Amino acid sequence: MKHPAVASWLHDRCSEASYADSRGEKFLHQAVTENVECVQRLIDLGVKPDSADKTGWSVLHEALSGPGHTPIVKLLLDRGAKGDTKTHSGWSVLHTAKDYKYKAAIT
Repeated sequence: MKHPAVASWLHDRCSEASYADSRGEKFLHQAVTENVECVQRLIDLGVKPDSADKTGWSVLHEALSGPGHTPIVKLLLDRGAKGDTKTHSGWSVLHTAKDYKYKAAIT
């Protein structure tokens, strides 16, 4: 999801901004790997910045699992994502940052 207009279009056609697929992933899970403007738009439309899928993998976990997402990580934290979130198996956001060598989030 690379375009904020797509985020708005999807929101307008779903019953709620936090619509989830069969795995429990929200639109925001996809947007965090693409475009900070999309993330901002989805949060503005009501998607919770600390939402998680069925395994507890949060949007912040997703943002930290790829390179170059520092602006998105900052936006999520600024808008209320919890930095102490853990998956159902106990995998913390810090574990994800460390595992993916996300130094900007660790320091």
